[in-house]
Amino acid sequence: MTRTVRWWAFAVIALSAPMSASAQPKKDGPALTRGQQADKKREWSTSLTAYSEALAAKPTAAAQAGVANAHYQLQHTVEAYEAYDELLKTYGAKLSRAQQTEAESRLKDLAAKTGSLSIRVDEAGASVLVDDVNVGTTPMPMFKRVSAGTRRVRIVKDGFLPVEESRSVGANATVTIEAKLVREAIRGKLAAREATGKNVRVIVDGNDVGAAPWEGELDPGKHSVMLRGDTLGSDTQTVEIVRGQRQEVVLSAKEATAHLEVRTSDGAGTISIDGKVVGEGSFSGDLPIGPHNIDVTREGFEPFHKSVTLKDKESPTETVTLHRPGESFTDITTDAERLFQGVYGGFNLMFLKGIGSTGTELDLKCNALSAASCETPGPMGGGLQGYVGYTWNPVGFELMLGGSTYVTEQKAKFDGNVPQGGNPLFATPIRTETFTMFRAGGYGAIRLRLSAQTRGFRISFAAGFGGAVRVLAMQRQAETPDGASDRFVPSAVTYFAPAASFDLSTHWRVARSATLAVGAQLWAENSGDGAVTSRDAARYIVKNGAPVGTIPTPGYTLSSGTQLFLGPYIGMMFGP
Repeated sequence: MTRTVRWWAFAVIALSAPMSASAQPKKDGPALTRGQQADKKREWSTSLTAYSEALAAKPTAAAQAGVANAHYQLQHTVEAYEAYDELLKTYGAKLSRAQQTEAESRLKDLAAKTGSLSIRVDEAGASVLVDDVNVGTTPMPMFKRVSAGTRRVRIVKDGFLPVEESRSVGANATVTIEAKLVREAIRGKLAAREATGKNVRVIVDGNDVGAAPWEGELDPGKHSVMLRGDTLGSDTQTVEIVRGQRQEVVLSAKEATAHLEVRTSDGAGTISIDGKVVGEGSFSGDLPIGPHNIDVTREGFEPFHKSVTLKDKESPTETVTLHRPGESFTDITTDAERLFQGVYGGFNLMFLKGIGSTGTELDLKCNALSAASCETPGPMGGGLQGYVGYTWNPVGFELMLGGSTYVTEQKAKFDGNVPQGGNPLFATPIRTETFTMFRAGGYGAIRLRLSAQTRGFRISFAAGFGGAVRVLAMQRQAETPDGASDRFVPSAVTYFAPAASFDLSTHWRVARSATLAVGAQLWAENSGDGAVTSRDAARYIVKNGAPVGTIPTPGYTLSSGTQLFLGPYIGMMFGP
């Protein structure tokens, strides 16, 4: 081979080497080295695996270029487009002119083979499938790159009917799909009427649901249906209710009665049928066929209850023996050992969990901040409260005071794209902002307490109104993919709020005048809309000690509207 031929061969090899190799640092990692070796052998699948490992371990221009080139060689048009787009956005300034030209040329070529879908769904948390491949959950990014051609989009979510649509996506074009999910029916309907329009009641599963004709929703499955009047009745019919379907039943009522006798063993006690007092010590009378409830009560004795179903011409007799109570809830407002009346007090140690939205800036204005997505979990924390009051058995009044603290971490991710309603100035730089929010303060309420007990056990419910004072603080940590960061801590803010307390607890007596309490408190307060931090118009993001750009820093709302906190607790109560 002549020297001229050898130089031409060397030039051809150099020009045909993938861009990923030219972007390599002098000291390649193991994964980058494997990618280079695979490039030389044109083993593109192996190359893709190696560069992907390198990119996951340490994002670099070389690894990103290698991934993009491997996808391009494998004709993964969508993946290659996204990889080259990311390469130019993130590392464009670090690439040589030749590398930029090649990336832009390939991106233009891939744009002619792909298009974009803009998928908008009115329900969050729905899965989106494109050609049976899950591409994410709603809300989706503003644009999803797909191969040009006819694409089948399917949107599914538990409890909703699926939505499916096929659309033709042109080269470098955007197709918008807007979908409204409709809830899937989980119950069925039953319509019941009397054949000749007689004045009767409809009985479903032993319960009087209304006058005939009647229509209502029922759970799927088998149900018993009959008609009943003062002296009228029908046979019982079993119907199968199917979800989302309507079932109609036509029954014929006829003259039908049964005779029932109820008596107590000693001739004492108040007898009620279907909630109506019918006798003292004994009852004998005609009743419509169908289900009925028998109740017998007597002061100082345990109540008796029984459900019976009477058939046409039937004459059953029920003899009832009432029993005195043992160690049970029979006289629930007194305690044979100690009457719950007088001064009492106690304390509770609580775990606290926020319920629903707390109305932070990320809860309410994620799009307005131009964030691609926001993670907004509720706050968690703990507290200690005490109370003192006076009870007249079973009603008492008390003053409750307490203190609590909460913390929550919320995140906003910015990808450079501006969502609908967003501010273009807020969308860049590409970054993740982590908000750590602290809430602490005291609260109090005047409450009414209702209690019922036996010798060893008490159940208690307290509710009332009061107020709270809260101090809120925040730290925002912003970080970009290339290592720039900023930590922002504005001044704390304070609010005063009206509040309500609801408390349900059970108590086990551990001493003559002390009980161990286990319960839960629901605390509701309204923080209004004044818990907003100061803004910083000239906030810089810093890399290696030097400012590299400004980061938008408006006044952040830390809390707004109604705040709900559920606090299971353990504690002690002392008193009579």
